[in-house]
Amino acid sequence: MQAKAEKVCFAGEGWGAKAALKSLTHCNFSIDLMSNDDSLKEMVSGARHISRFEDSEARLVVCAGYKPLIPKTLLSAKTFVNVHYSLLPRYRGLHSTVWAILNDEDWLGVTIHEMNENMDDGPIIYQHAVQNNRISTATDFIQMFNEWVGENLGLILQQYLGQEILPTPQDKKQATWVGKRSIDDCKIDFQRTNYYLRSFFRALSSPYPAPFFTTRSRERYSVLKVAFHDQTCDTHVGRILNIDNDGVWVKTGDGYMILKEIVDNNFQRVSFDRFKIGMYLT
Repeated sequence: MQAKAEKVCFAGEGWGAKAALKSLTHCNFSIDLMSNDDSLKEMVSGARHISRFEDSEARLVVCAGYKPLIPKTLLSAKTFVNVHYSLLPRYRGLHSTVWAILNDEDWLGVTIHEMNENMDDGPIIYQHAVQNNRISTATDFIQMFNEWVGENLGLILQQYLGQEILPTPQDKKQATWVGKRSIDDCKIDFQRTNYYLRSFFRALSSPYPAPFFTTRSRERYSVLKVAFHDQTCDTHVGRILNIDNDGVWVKTGDGYMILKEIVDNNFQRVSFDRFKIGMYLT
C-alpha cells in the first residue's frame, strides 16, 4: 500500500530537475519550490516559491541538480533526498555520467539517496542501472535517466515515506569522487588509444562542448564527426599523415583518428584543405 502523498520542498535546476519535478507533480505532491530555473517555475502553477529551506513546512526536501552541501543544522530539522546520476558510491560529484563513460564502466545509472553533510554520501534509497552499450552518448544516457526519473521518482518516494523502502548505507571503500569538468578537459589527447578516444567522443556529446584541438599556430578547431582506423605503426603521434575524401587522418596512440567534420571558433565548418599533411596538432 502506497503512503499518502504530502507536501515536499523541491530544490534544483536543469534537465534532471525537470524530470524529478515532473514525477512529483504526477504523484500529486504539494510542492514548495526553491529554484532560480524559470522553466521549473512554469511547470508547477500551484507551487509555493521560497528562497530558503527554512521557509517550507515540508518534512521532506527533494534535490535534483542542486549543488551546495546541506548544513548539519538543516539536516537535523528535515529529511533531504537527492537524485544523483551515477551508481553510488562510485562517481560522487559533478559530471558523473561523463566520467563513468570515460572510465568505460560496464554499468551506468541513477541513485536516489538520503543526504548528509558530505557529498553524495548518504544511504541509498533506490538505484536504477543500465548497461553501457559503448554506442550511446552521454546525452543519450542522461535522457534515458531523465525518462526513468520522470516515471518513477514520485512513486519511490511514496514508498520511502511509507517505510516500504529502507535506506542502505554506502560502502565508502568502494567510493570514487569526480570533479566539475572544464573546457580544457575537452581537448583531444592524441596520445590516447582509439578505444579511449571513442569513449571520449561519446562522452562529449551536445550540449557538452565538442572535443577540440589546436595547431602550433594556436588556432583552435572543434571536431563534430570522427571515425577511427585501428591499423597502426610506429610514427609521429598527433601529426596529420593523410588527407583524403574520408577526412583528415591524425596518428593516435595505437591507430588513426579521421576528422570528418571540423568547425572553427565561430562554429563554421572548415574545409580539409585548410590543413596540410605533416602538420602537428597539439
